[in-house]
Amino acid sequence: MHKTSFNEMRNILTRFDGNKDLNVLDVGSRDINGSYRPLIAATWNYTGIDLQSGPNVDVLMTNPDIIPFPDSQFDVILCGQCLEHVRSPISLLREIYRTLKPKGWILAVAPAKCHLHSFPYDYWRFMPEGMKVILEDAGFKSPQVYAKPDGIIDDAEKFHSHRSVIDCWGIAQK
Repeated sequence: MHKTSFNEMRNILTRFDGNKDLNVLDVGSRDINGSYRPLIAATWNYTGIDLQSGPNVDVLMTNPDIIPFPDSQFDVILCGQCLEHVRSPISLLREIYRTLKPKGWILAVAPAKCHLHSFPYDYWRFMPEGMKVILEDAGFKSPQVYAKPDGIIDDAEKFHSHRSVIDCWGIAQK
């Protein structure tokens, strides 16, 4: 994870300030270069899940298309810097939708522009329009999507000339 991803997730999570006892699932939680766990309020219940064991992994997934929790379990699901490594992102997003409580939120971020970084694979890059489509196909209504390095990019020329990582964000409610 890079600093801009961490900082934007912190900004987004402020919308949940004051909520007590939220169940938060972090899909793709393995700490490679940082974790979102420090952003989680002390009163929230955080669970990190990944396909590989390691730092910040509380539950190990045995199948990339199945989240081993019952329906409607979580209030918020983070999916940060994970979708680009998943062979079938739409399958994973459908599982996220299934495990979210009614009115639950997904906070997803994946690279729109980034260097190759295989852990163990690097399959995809996401544009805002594509992020919107896959979130809608998974069942989410009216997702908010945007590309952001240090500020929102709404111009193709700025996007292509930007030299560092650009994240694509998708925020949606079940």
